[in-house]
Amino acid sequence: MKFANIKFKYVGLTMAALLATAPITTTALTAIAGQNNRTVQAATTTSGVTGEFAFTPDKANGAHFNDGAKIFANSALNSDTGRTIQGPAVYTMVGVALDAGNITAYQVANPDGQVVGWVAAADFKAYLGPESTHTVDLSTPVIMYAQPDSTWRSVSDISIIIKADPGAALKVKSFVLNNRAQISGVIGTNNAGTRYAADVVKLTNNK
Repeated sequence: MKFANIKFKYVGLTMAALLATAPITTTALTAIAGQNNRTVQAATTTSGVTGEFAFTPDKANGAHFNDGAKIFANSALNSDTGRTIQGPAVYTMVGVALDAGNITAYQVANPDGQVVGWVAAADFKAYLGPESTHTVDLSTPVIMYAQPDSTWRSVSDISIIIKADPGAALKVKSFVLNNRAQISGVIGTNNAGTRYAADVVKLTNNK
């Protein structure tokens, strides 16, 4: 019986690790009827963007984090590296983890440009950059979303707008869905995209 208990705990830990590290590459929406053999999914208004996103290299911004803040190996903040932020050093934010539009962690690099890990959003102290846009290519097939005017939109990438609020709080302001396909003459290609509030469409994508 003792052996069985040990084996059960081992399997549980293994499964937990797989769930924590498995890449999420699909949207978190319910699929509905398809058009022209494409995947079609209905838009939702219940959540914002979820996932890990790399900042555009030329748009990475510096930030202060609390002295002594822990540095983690993953965005789930459950793999402690044993390292901490020391003193008033400025770190470059190179990635962000979002949960329903809320920032939960930042991936940071040291002043030498070396990525050192993830820092909890709660340890964020001051944002030093202006509003910036970060475009992320979706790894899923072309997805089409129903719009209020009964038309459909295809998505190939999203652009997340990171904006600093007064008091140096940082949040996701909005994101852009870019239209890349023409569907039976109804929708023309619009590379400029259409901007939505961050709580309009729920997408899940890893960097």
